[in-house]
Amino acid sequence: MSGSQRVVVTRSVARVITVRLPGRVVTVRQAGPPRVTVVSFGLQGPPGALSDEVQLRLLRAEQSAEAALQVATVASNTVASLMADLQSSFTHYAGAIAAQEG
Repeated sequence: MSGSQRVVVTRSVARVITVRLPGRVVTVRQAGPPRVTVVSFGLQGPPGALSDEVQLRLLRAEQSAEAALQVATVASNTVASLMADLQSSFTHYAGAIAAQEG
């Protein structure tokens, strides 16, 4: 599409009220304001093309995700090491208590 073209879709909306009485049916139609939707406007690139701003935001999001993954990996390793140390300490003290009882 060129920059001077646009596609506009207009839908008419109407309220219809039907009243049924014995021996008589009355229908009232009231037109509402039209609903307008602009489908496209301005210049468009080829399908799948992203603007420079969107590509930059995507690059920043990928970098943030990589940094978050690194931080999460370090945190996971730290917690695993802490759990191993706690298990080792528990085993040591449980053995010391068992030795004193025996």
